[in-house]
Amino acid sequence: MGQTLERMKEGYSQIRNEALAYAFSYMNLIEHWGSGIPRIIGKVKAAGLREPEFIGGEVDLRINIYRGQIDGTNSLQHSADGTETADKLPENCRKAADKLPITEQEQKIHKYALENGSISTAQAVELLGVKQRRAREILGKMVDNCWLRKEGASRSTVYVINTERR
Repeated sequence: MGQTLERMKEGYSQIRNEALAYAFSYMNLIEHWGSGIPRIIGKVKAAGLREPEFIGGEVDLRINIYRGQIDGTNSLQHSADGTETADKLPENCRKAADKLPITEQEQKIHKYALENGSISTAQAVELLGVKQRRAREILGKMVDNCWLRKEGASRSTVYVINTERR
């Protein structure tokens, strides 16, 4: 019997490349055979999002995870300029809205983004004199606290001042 999407959702695993699978297992990069898809579904549902959409499965697999919540709160809207805005800000954004960045590093990033319109991870690395991983942590925290908004994807990602904090 071949692999189907339903079987994957149930945790059934079909190894396609045994050498690669056992190498990953040997390096402890695999927790349990067949646990990935059910864990993805569980995490997405726990976040209050609708079940992911699975496309393909025979040779390849694409998983679409949608950001809008099931009940419609905090759903994203596309504005005329193509940016996404939330209907309702998360609780942590409402709490952080009246506060400015606290640490010296956050203040430097905030000032740079204000003066230049945006900041990239590479610019934050240079500005702060830290490694890329640390710069991403700081930028991520600033996004979580709604001081910055992430725009773009992959290498074209920039962070801009979040003007919709309140």
